[in-house]
Amino acid sequence: MVVRKLFDDWETETEGTLQITNLTMEGTSSDPLDPTKMATQLDDAARFVESVRSFYGPLISFPFR
Repeated sequence: MVVRKLFDDWETETEGTLQITNLTMEGTSSDPLDPTKMATQLDDAARFVESVRSFYGPLISFPFR
């Protein structure tokens, strides 16, 4: 899931909130994270962020670098 925070009127708009509840597992603990799986997931997330940056970077008119 990717959630983008966008504003049209930066002076008056307020930031929204997002909450996700897994109703089938409510009140239970999840299994401990597997370090190898977590490392793979972080690598995947980093590749996604880099692909978005490389695609949108040239389109942005502000100096974000």
